[in-house]
Amino acid sequence: SLQTGCPVVLLQEGQGAEGTGLGLSMLYSPGQDRLERLEPDPKPAWHDDLALLLSTSGSTGAAKWVRLSHANLAANANSIVEYLGLTEADCAPMSLPFQYSYGMSILNSHLAAGATLALSEGSVIDEGFWRFFEQAGCTGFAGVPYSFELMEQANIKTDQLACLRYMSQTGGRL
Repeated sequence: SLQTGCPVVLLQEGQGAEGTGLGLSMLYSPGQDRLERLEPDPKPAWHDDLALLLSTSGSTGAAKWVRLSHANLAANANSIVEYLGLTEADCAPMSLPFQYSYGMSILNSHLAAGATLALSEGSVIDEGFWRFFEQAGCTGFAGVPYSFELMEQANIKTDQLACLRYMSQTGGRL
């Protein structure tokens, strides 16, 4: 938890602590619902305001860790809430992974607004995803350019979605 003073690191599915180079002290595996206590050597001294570490390849392709403070996370979430005008009436599907910075922004901004997150394992190219979208009352859709490219190739139409208020994207040129 962010309130414990222990920063959170979100790993890709199947990625272990040993590949991070971070000296992690606990590892939670959601697929197994298991929390494993690790003994890092040496034990890292984290900065007091460090809340989250996200992996990125950056422009070099080499894995790096982006450090985000509690203030960074709050400012990002509040900025998105303000820009999109998010309220408790909004709902978004989690179509992007949490460990991806944009997915994390969707999660945090909707939680900050008291909005709803709809969890689905469906793909944006499946008609079932869009039925779920409508049934859940989703008001927004966030994607990356590849999401919209896939939707276009699959001829997915969103104009019939009565509850859709906005679409947003990041991650490159659309």
